[in-house]
This record gives sequence, C-alpha cells and structure tokens, in this order.
Amino acid sequence: MKTHLAPLLATAPLLLTASAPSATIEVPADQPTIQAAINAALDGDEVVVSPGTYDESIDFLGKAITVRSTAPEDPAVVVATMLVLVGEGSVVRCVRGETATSILAGFVISSGSAASEVGQGGFGGGMLVVGSSPTVQLCTFYSNAANQGGAISLTDSTSTISRCTFSGNLTFGDGGALHAAKSTIAVTDCVFTGNFSTGAGSAVFASSSTVTMTRCLATANRFGGPVGSTVFVGTGSTVTLKDSRVCGNDGEAVGGDPIVDAGGNVVGYVCPPPPPPPPECVADLNGDGKVNGADLGLLLASWGLCD
Repeated sequence: MKTHLAPLLATAPLLLTASAPSATIEVPADQPTIQAAINAALDGDEVVVSPGTYDESIDFLGKAITVRSTAPEDPAVVVATMLVLVGEGSVVRCVRGETATSILAGFVISSGSAASEVGQGGFGGGMLVVGSSPTVQLCTFYSNAANQGGAISLTDSTSTISRCTFSGNLTFGDGGALHAAKSTIAVTDCVFTGNFSTGAGSAVFASSSTVTMTRCLATANRFGGPVGSTVFVGTGSTVTLKDSRVCGNDGEAVGGDPIVDAGGNVVGYVCPPPPPPPPECVADLNGDGKVNGADLGLLLASWGLCD
C-alpha cells in the first residue's frame, strides 16, 4: 500500500528551517527600556516606543531592526518621544556593521555629549556611526554636543538621512550638525538651523567623503572661529547640492573646495523669502508645500519667549 509519509519527510527540513515571523516589541509594555528591547530583538523585528522621555544611550548591536516611535509621520508624536541622555556619551550608536535595514525613525534625540575629551576624540553627540550604514529618518537632533559632529558623526560608513531636523547642536571642532569622514551620505529633505561650530562647517563637514544634499535647508547656523562656513568640502570630498538653500548663515555659505551644483539651489549670505504658504497650510513654515519634521525644526529653533 502506498503512503504519503515519504513526501512529508522530504519536506520536513523545509518546514523546520522556515524563518520565524518578525516580532514587535513595545516599550515600555513589553520591555522597560529601549535598550532592553533591542537586546531582545532579532533581525527583522520592530521596537516601537511609546511617547515619553527616555534617559538612555542605545546601541543597535549590529541588528537589522527598526527602532521607531509609535507614529514617526506625526510631528506631535515625534516631539513627545524623546531620547534625552543625562550624562556623557552619544545617544545612539551604530558601530557594529549595521546595514540600511537598521532603521531609526521618529524621535527627538537630545542632550548627547561627546565633548569631554578635548583633543582626544569625542565624536557624534547625538549619534555615532562607525563602519555601518544605518537609515535615519523623521528624527530631530536637538542640543547635542561633541568635539566633532555635534549631532551625527559618521566614519567609514554609508548612510541615508532623510526628513530630519538638526537644531541647536554644537561642536568644539568641525561639523556643528553633521561630520562625515571617509563616508558616503545621502541627506534628503533635512533642515539645519541654529547649529554652532568653532571649526569648519557649522552645519555639515565632509572629509574624504561623498555627501549629497537634496531639498535641504541650512540657515541661521553660526561659528565661533576666525573663519567659518556652513558647508565645508574637505580634501578628497564631493558635496552635491540639489534644490537646496544654504543661506542666511554666519560666514561663507561653502568653504573648502567648491560644491557640485546640481541645480535649483540658493547659496549665499542672504536667503530670499520663500513663497508664502497657501492659506490652508499655515503650519508650512519653510514654504515647501508640506507640513513635516522640517517645519518642526524651524519651530524648535525659535522656541522661547517673544521679545
């Protein structure tokens, strides 16, 4: 008598080796901290963080996971979901070969400090990336400090940074917001405002790197040295601007080597006024026809008492 046992046994290894479905780990419902959730996560999992203020320094541990707020597209949720580090160090670390499938989305990242060891390093107050390729999107880097790269420092890395705001970050060296060394970075739909450096590049510094900035705004950035620039193109670097505005800053708009102008840019000391938003879009502070994290960054930059 024939049996179906042999075909079943033949397919058994396939059934046993099938990948487990990805999981969602909620913070603080499932794990008390973001790092505890990352520790428990497997490749493909999502760590979803409820609104709140989290005093943590987190490390992706080389995992291909998404770490996000509950609604990264909602500015109200993003501004209420804060990684605020009390103490020294980078707030977020990707230093173990993370790839583009390691995703950080929808947080305010603030108060990171990698600036205590003057002359001895101190990179990436908000985020340190070394030998990795994480994806960063819909985040606001606010009031972080470092010796190099106040908000983000990238070395030997390839990364995509999109729809992020860099506001009020500080470096005692180069790259008030973003410092790239021997890296390839795509920066899209980002705002740099109110950042400060004592060295080169109050917003962006590139050394032996390729940086492409598309639909970005860099304005009201400042420097404290004898000669300053907003975007600095170091030796062996290529910085391409497309449909971007680098204007209304202290010092030169661009220092070092020339930029590659891919068209649609405004580069200079003075920013022409943007077109007024349509009446139904009064929250569109930068006049790009959208209300998103870029507008939130401009709001944070002007936060405080009215004169």
